[in-house]
Amino acid sequence: RRSGGPEPGDLVGPYVLERVLGRGGMGIVFVARHEALERRVALKLSLQVGAPDERFTREVKALGQLKHPAIVGVHEADVDASGRMYLAMELVEGESLAARIEREEALDGPTVARLGAGLARGLAHAHAGGVMHRDLKPQNVLIDLQGAPRLIDFGLATAADARERLTRTG
Repeated sequence: RRSGGPEPGDLVGPYVLERVLGRGGMGIVFVARHEALERRVALKLSLQVGAPDERFTREVKALGQLKHPAIVGVHEADVDASGRMYLAMELVEGESLAARIEREEALDGPTVARLGAGLARGLAHAHAGGVMHRDLKPQNVLIDLQGAPRLIDFGLATAADARERLTRTG
């Protein structure tokens, strides 16, 4: 193995890893294919092996209870043979809001209003379900092929009434 970590071609649960979509502080996201169902997903793998990663666990819990067109859908969560948690999510074809802003520099008013309204509906649904996203930024918004915004990365999410914190000021 070159890196010692997961690589395209590896089997994670029932999923074959195809290519890396992105990397973050908590994990690596791959395009993966469920072998039996022949379904492609976005598969997020925790970087931590063994003990559950608190942020990853929170994301699994938050996404598992939310079902809304503006929030990426979750298929399943489990632990692979190496002890790494994974989260299989709906694969959203499109681009991040960050990539769109970089490509176009400025978005027109109607586009901003449409994206903002869609995100507001998704956030309102999450808040009504007791979940606070806490990391809303262009990198955590996907724009699908129909131009609709989709919230991703609930790793810093907390219950609306939670007192504990995973982050510190500064």
